[in-house]
Amino acid sequence: MNMDFRRREQKALLRKLIEQGVSIESIEIPGRPPRAIRKQALRMKLILPQRNPPLTEAQKEQLTQLRAEGVHPEAIASCELLGHSNRSTNSIRKHCGKLGLAHKNRSRAAKKRKIWQPGEKKCFDNYLIRHSATLSSDELAKEFDVTRMTVDNRQKQLGVKPTLTETLALPAIKKKIEAICRQRSKMMLKAFETHIVKKEKELTRLAQKMHEEKREESLIVKFCPKCKRWWPKQQKFFFHSTYKVAQSNGTGTSWHFVAPCKLCVAKERHQKNVRKHKEKYGV
Repeated sequence: MNMDFRRREQKALLRKLIEQGVSIESIEIPGRPPRAIRKQALRMKLILPQRNPPLTEAQKEQLTQLRAEGVHPEAIASCELLGHSNRSTNSIRKHCGKLGLAHKNRSRAAKKRKIWQPGEKKCFDNYLIRHSATLSSDELAKEFDVTRMTVDNRQKQLGVKPTLTETLALPAIKKKIEAICRQRSKMMLKAFETHIVKKEKELTRLAQKMHEEKREESLIVKFCPKCKRWWPKQQKFFFHSTYKVAQSNGTGTSWHFVAPCKLCVAKERHQKNVRKHKEKYGV
C-alpha cells in the first residue's frame, strides 16, 4: 500500500515538473534512474518519443519543399534538416510515403508487400506446420505469394524450421542442387577447350625458347607417345615422382617422369570427365 502511494506521488511530481517546463533530462526523483523517469513520462504521454516523433505542420511543409528540391531522405536525416530530433532515414521515407512525396519507382518489395486478409495468416501458419517437413521455402512462399524470408522467419517463430540436413533431403532442394551441379560441370567441360589451347601454346613457346638458348647439348628431351612430340624432360612438361635410390656414398633421390606429357594427361582426364558427365546427367 505504501509502495502504491509512493508511486502515485512520483507520478504527480513528474507531471507537475514537466508542466512547469522542466526538461526531462533535468528531472530527478529519488530512487528512480533517468532512464526509468523517461519511460514513465512516455507511458504517461507527457513527452514525445525521443526518436522519430510525429511531424509538425511546419516540418511537413519543410519536408515537402526539400523533396521538391530533390533532397534525398538520407541527406534530410543525416543533416537533420527537419530539426534536431534524431530522426532515422526510414522514418523520413515513411513520412514521404504518407505525404505522397515518394518517388514513383519505389522498391518492388514495398509495392508488393503482402497484406493479409482476415483469417489468411492463420491458414498460413497451419500450412507451414503441416508442410514444412516436405516442401521447400520457395514452394511454401509461392503457395501464399510471400517472400522466402517471410516463410523462414515464420517457421522459426512457430518452431517448425527444418534443420540443414532435413532441408537438403527435400525433393525440391535435391532437384535444385542437381541442376546447379549439372550446369557447373557443363561449364567446366566447356572451359577446358579454351584452357588446353592456351596451355599448349604456352608450353610450345617455352620449349622453343629453351631450344633457342643454345643449350641443345645439355637439354634433355623426352618423347610423348600420345602426341608424338619431343618435349624438354622437365617438370613443366611431364608429371613426375621421386624415390630414394642407394648410391655408393649413401642414398640419393631419383626422378621418374610419366610417359605422356602434361597436355595429353589433361586431355585424357577431360575425356573421362566427359564420359562421367554423360553417364550422370545424360547430356
